[in-house]
Amino acid sequence: MQRPRTTSSVVEGVATIVEEMLPLDAERREEYALWSAIVEWERRHPPEGGSVTWNDQRAVYRQCVAAVRGHEPVVEPGEAAHPHPDPQVELWAALLHTFADGLAAQITLTPGEVSADTAARLLRSLLQAVPSDRSTRGDIDSSIGARVISLLDAT
Repeated sequence: MQRPRTTSSVVEGVATIVEEMLPLDAERREEYALWSAIVEWERRHPPEGGSVTWNDQRAVYRQCVAAVRGHEPVVEPGEAAHPHPDPQVELWAALLHTFADGLAAQITLTPGEVSADTAARLLRSLLQAVPSDRSTRGDIDSSIGARVISLLDAT
């Protein structure tokens, strides 16, 4: 997974992270097929405590939405797996998770109906709709997005 080290905005940086989980090209389609096989295995052998793949994805989406809202990224291992204290982060993380899963399903199950460019545009539109957390700051701080990206690179 390769991500740019500098981005023009937090939304753009977060979009590049989420795009890595979408089957937008041949390499990511192979990765998505592998991920789907793991999900199917989990469905047949449910792990105690719920789906590991689902929980890991939700943690990434939680971090992404928190960055868009202007929150500092969590740095303690496993902390992102817990609900965020900002209820808007939880709501938008669930929306982003559902949106990305649906987009991936459309790309996979109806090839040619949703192009990579359309998927990227739709994703950015959703991320731009995430309301900023105006109670803690005025504008989105792009350095927070860069820190989230660097933390996710480290995992």
